[in-house]
Amino acid sequence: MTYKISILTPVHISSGNKNACFLYHPDKNDHFNCYRIEDLLQFIPPQKLLELQPDNASNNGKKDIIKLFNNYINYNQLKPQYFLFYKFKPFSKDVTEQVKSLNKPYIPGSSIKGAIMNAIIFNLLNDNKEKIKAVPFISRFLFMFILLGASSALSMAITSWLN
Repeated sequence: MTYKISILTPVHISSGNKNACFLYHPDKNDHFNCYRIEDLLQFIPPQKLLELQPDNASNNGKKDIIKLFNNYINYNQLKPQYFLFYKFKPFSKDVTEQVKSLNKPYIPGSSIKGAIMNAIIFNLLNDNKEKIKAVPFISRFLFMFILLGASSALSMAITSWLN
């Protein structure tokens, strides 16, 4: 038996890693390419890197680093590790990395399983709202706790249904 899953909204499943915004550079295809820091630094003159040291009196924010990178790095000579689809202005905040395999984003099976389980529970509870409301509060609370465990999103949804 096979099923086709259609994703209706943007999905981001974080790996837990954060990358500095200056590791990403836009291309002409609405992509932001991610580069290794080692590859980027080879283009920067050593004196310019020393000027970025915190001891220096100038303000060395991320925008200064991005400006330095844009002035010295020839991105056409580099191969990106991976790219992101991004149709907005260049970002100046760090990027929370997506779970990847071979530098391609994917949705882990456990996340798919959790989404399917939440959909089934939602459907079960939604179809039986009146029966659940008829059960005394303590029993409802125990039922929800046993059924849902620590799923706060569903707990909030159920609370709104029962009111």
